[in-house]
Amino acid sequence: MNYMLIVLVGMVLIFFIVDMIAKIVSPDNSLGAGIIAAGMELIVGAFPALIDNVLGLLSFQITGKQASDDVNIWSLVTGFVLLVVGILVLLFIRDRFYVLNMFGLYSQREIGDKQNVKQLKLNDYKIRERFIDFVNVFNMGIDEKTNSIIVNKIEEECTKFKDRSAEFKKGFTGTAPIPYTILAGTYLVDCEPKIFFEWKREDEKFIQLSTKKKANFPELKIKEMDNPNVNAESIIVAISTTRRIKKHQLKDFGEQDIIEIYLDDCKDNNITYIKQLQNYRKVILDELEALGRKNYPHLNQINLVASIPSCMSLEIGRMIAQNNNRVKKIVAYHFVNQGTKLYPFGIAVTESQGQYKKGELIQN
Repeated sequence: MNYMLIVLVGMVLIFFIVDMIAKIVSPDNSLGAGIIAAGMELIVGAFPALIDNVLGLLSFQITGKQASDDVNIWSLVTGFVLLVVGILVLLFIRDRFYVLNMFGLYSQREIGDKQNVKQLKLNDYKIRERFIDFVNVFNMGIDEKTNSIIVNKIEEECTKFKDRSAEFKKGFTGTAPIPYTILAGTYLVDCEPKIFFEWKREDEKFIQLSTKKKANFPELKIKEMDNPNVNAESIIVAISTTRRIKKHQLKDFGEQDIIEIYLDDCKDNNITYIKQLQNYRKVILDELEALGRKNYPHLNQINLVASIPSCMSLEIGRMIAQNNNRVKKIVAYHFVNQGTKLYPFGIAVTESQGQYKKGELIQN
């Protein structure tokens, strides 16, 4: 039997596998890599090693008997089987996708829950869900200390999510205060989620935003001031897709110009397409960038209030971070329906060296 051919094929295959493993950095691949390593060890061990040949020569000189140099066929076959299994495991693992789920309010719903996995027609073995859970801290009330804890946790978990999901598809969902969801988006500027899940309250289930290229959706409109205050240093931008923000709800900000970005028919789950989400985020970013150039040459700060789903909050954050040097200071505010102040605090979601930091708390 010509074992030289087997050896050459094995060496080429081993080189290919080693190269593949070297390019994979995720710890989730350890199972497949371990199986491949075991297969390689068996293949190599199937052939007489140099030390075996030396010992065999010594044995022949001493005893006059030739040591066996037969290839261990069973070890060889088993090794190749393990290699194939390891490769299949790696291919299966690489088809996983990671979901970042934010828990900031009372609602805590997991995509990985069996019922949600079944309803969304997902493969639970391929889902890896990471959580940013700050419900208990948020419920303590927001001050400098609790805000710092939440901001640090968001930054830390977003960094871990980026690192862990680097070679995989990414998704997002969550029920958290809008300012902190926008802030999370700024930490995911170089990590683009392709899958978004939103909770449909009336049906008590998750829905996934559609990836259809041909999508019909309502236009996001913009209403600017008829007579803008050109000397204004601070203005309000109100974004409404879920509930229409009323002017009387903005009394906490005093007399400021209000720029409205809205849908005519505001309601839950208004955003159903990825293309729609991308269109809306561009409309919003273009307006945020243009404000200082068009009507407000002295503008220093944009007070952002919003009634929008988590997917849009995250994408606004990502777009702001990508264009941080082209927008003014943006402070995103949290809405409280029942309280002395409807917008008691905000979070800076942009940053400027030497002036203010991203994540900074602004009490209203």
